[in-house]
Amino acid sequence: MGGRLRSVSTQKGMQKGNSDKGCSRERGRHMLLDKLKECEGSGGLMEARTGVCRFCGQQAIEDMPVEWTTEEADEYAAETCDCASASFYQRKKRQKERAHNRIAFLFGEGNQFEVVSEEVEGLLHEVVELVGDGEAKGATVEIGNGVKAKINATNNGKIKITRTKAERSAYEE
Repeated sequence: MGGRLRSVSTQKGMQKGNSDKGCSRERGRHMLLDKLKECEGSGGLMEARTGVCRFCGQQAIEDMPVEWTTEEADEYAAETCDCASASFYQRKKRQKERAHNRIAFLFGEGNQFEVVSEEVEGLLHEVVELVGDGEAKGATVEIGNGVKAKINATNNGKIKITRTKAERSAYEE
């Protein structure tokens, strides 16, 4: 685990905070860098932790939430490292994060259209992961009532999400 030290915490040991205002434990789709800022802002309990970039092995020492695991500390290091591989990873992760937010906006609770079931929304999030990771070029999901979700990778490498609702009127006399 060789690597140079990138960032040194200015505080030693534990930082006092209100443990009732703990940090969000939601994982997965969001950048840990954003979660760290949220935790700092809410007064979460922090401590100096070391994470290792999975791409170059560079170490990062930062104040991180005490409840973060070693894997989360390493993920944070990868999200903040400036090596070429980590930079590419960061761009792709941010791109997928924006696509997940767009899925929630178009299909989740509080959207201006009909809300889809949690199972369907979960499937759309899985498709975003597959397209974002390059494992699939795209997919179209027919949700029902004329609503379709199309998620695909564009030629310039972006993730495109389209919601369409077909309305047809036919009259016979």
